Amino acid sequence: MPSPEISHALLDAYFHHSFAALPILDRSIFLGTLQQGSFSHLLLNAIYLAATIYCSDSVIADAGFPSRYAASLTFYRRAKSIYDAGYETDAIATIQATFLMCHWWSGLLDHKDPWYWIGISTGMALALGMHQVKSYTSLEDKERKIWRRLWWMVYAMDINLSMLLDRPPHVQGRLCNVPPLSEADFEHVNGLKGAETFDETLNEANVFAINAVQLARIGTAFLVLLS
Repeated sequence: MPSPEISHALLDAYFHHSFAALPILDRSIFLGTLQQGSFSHLLLNAIYLAATIYCSDSVIADAGFPSRYAASLTFYRRAKSIYDAGYETDAIATIQATFLMCHWWSGLLDHKDPWYWIGISTGMALALGMHQVKSYTSLEDKERKIWRRLWWMVYAMDINLSMLLDRPPHVQGRLCNVPPLSEADFEHVNGLKGAETFDETLNEANVFAINAVQLARIGTAFLVLLS
């Protein structure tokens, strides 16, 4: 595991860049699990993987990696090993982690590519019923928001990769009756150092996420016309 200093730098990069555009978890809940030592090792390594794309070169060097590629590969392999071992039992953490593992693709010969990982994410999300309104009725407000953001980010990624790779999407839009994202689905940061600046970043990113979902829904209609 990285040193506390490197871990902090990677998490900072993740929350200010990847998380801002792809809000698949609750920041305060995740940081709370880190403090309590009850965090998901699968999810943490997947977050580190995403962070290596955005962190500064100095963080990569201070962590002892010869290159950004080496850092990404290391955290990907760690996350993949944990997933393959079946160590993670939390379904939501697994969906979040496999979604983030879409950040890695070593080449055409690697069959566990972004399409493979988004297939895992969508399959588990569908199994939980995240595409159906009735599945949300028993959830607390905070958990409901996490589910909605996670579902729509997985949905958008699936459609985008489907169009990019010319493959049929894993998600059938006609089966989804969950309303699209709105500002009410996003968290706000209070009482933390730099919270005001971070909250402004999130507000801008929220608009991006909402529009990304709208574009994905348009993409779904486009794929139906082509099929």
